[in-house]
Amino acid sequence: RLLSGVGMKYATILPYLKQGDNVLDLCAGSGLGSSILAQSGLKVTAVDYFTEVLEFRAGISILNINLKHEKLPFKNDFDAVTFVDAIEHFEEDMQNNLLGQTYKALKPEGILMIDTPMAKQTGFKSKHHIRELTWDDFGSLVKKHFKIIKRYQNRYHGDTFPVLTSHELN
Repeated sequence: RLLSGVGMKYATILPYLKQGDNVLDLCAGSGLGSSILAQSGLKVTAVDYFTEVLEFRAGISILNINLKHEKLPFKNDFDAVTFVDAIEHFEEDMQNNLLGQTYKALKPEGILMIDTPMAKQTGFKSKHHIRELTWDDFGSLVKKHFKIIKRYQNRYHGDTFPVLTSHELN
């Protein structure tokens, strides 16, 4: 179920990309999503602060960056960014900051696929999460930087809502 759920999340962005496009996978974790993207013919740069597991993934550029303390070193470099199950691990100011950095990393008209577990009310819920968001707060945060072009929810995603956005501001 985890594999199919992660696969479905990353698959939401594939119809919007073409072979050879550059994709930045933020908070890549084990690299499973990065692998799905790379196997689809995309050039993937995976970013995380714990990269030992990622080093075993073929065809992926790996950057060790602790996003809580370091900025992304990119400007207009990527056709797309994926940010899956991660924004809830940051404080409110950092969530906004990361979306601003993501916007800068994207090429004009690039897209972001972002998702997060939805909370009934914004705040701290899981012992692993710093700030979970309601749909209203998540949508407001994302709209500060991006135009939401599609929102997904299905049985594979459970209480998470992958969102595709465009580089254009609302």
